[in-house]
Amino acid sequence: MIKKNRSKRSTSILFWIIWNMARSLPLPAAARLLSAIGRIMARQLTRQHTIRENLAKAFPDMPPQKVEATAKNVAANLGVVAAELCHIGEFCGGIANGRLTFDGGENLKLARNGPVIFVGTHQWNWEIAPLFYVENGVDITLIYANFGNELLDRTILAARQKTGATYLERRNAVRAAMNILAEGRSLAILMDQRVKSGVEVDFFGRNSMMTSFPARLAVRFGCPIVPMDMERRDGHKFHMYFRPPIHPPAEAAGAEQRMTQAIAIEFERTIRRSPETWFCNKRRWPD
Repeated sequence: MIKKNRSKRSTSILFWIIWNMARSLPLPAAARLLSAIGRIMARQLTRQHTIRENLAKAFPDMPPQKVEATAKNVAANLGVVAAELCHIGEFCGGIANGRLTFDGGENLKLARNGPVIFVGTHQWNWEIAPLFYVENGVDITLIYANFGNELLDRTILAARQKTGATYLERRNAVRAAMNILAEGRSLAILMDQRVKSGVEVDFFGRNSMMTSFPARLAVRFGCPIVPMDMERRDGHKFHMYFRPPIHPPAEAAGAEQRMTQAIAIEFERTIRRSPETWFCNKRRWPD
């Protein structure tokens, strides 16, 4: 217990130093600094062995040297994510000033006529995504998980809330999510990480468990699921892709599995496009 408390205290101190350092610098300088820190301290800040294992299984033809380099790039991208989150206020109003652009607006606009469940992966900067909804008039609630460190959780949530979106902690999500959809509002969920329970899908040619929670909600409330994908462009600009909706099938039997498999296919395409930004920090395919 004493060792665990010391570890949490050390993590809090390191986080406080890096966070405030990044806030004191202009965004481009903060991003370069934290990207370098992420790359240099990749083993301390991320589970590099796990990331390499996931990449090797997802991309069996990728040479070991490239797997290692890509894993370090994942840590470097995490540093940029942190810098951009520190400066997230600078992205507000991005739809109007052209810093945030998107394709598939007709799929985003579905949320104006009823609830939609938006799903995505931990790629590029997932913390920027809420601005695309809020600044397009979508009443959105994002489901997230705490880190288990009071300082990190409090600081990061305060930064996230600058987007104007509503945030719902995962442990309190089930009933609240149903109430949100029943009221005609929308949800956003990142669901690329492995879970202990769910449905089995084919993901990169391997059997994998993926949460069926979004599909179950979609079937219950008759609402579409819209996969999302983004990319970072020069000057810390972001472009979002709202993919075609996945609608609940007419046949209820096996609907959750079929919808979740359709999501997995979209996620695989997204990850293949930029594996160096996929934060796969948990074992996706356990032996």
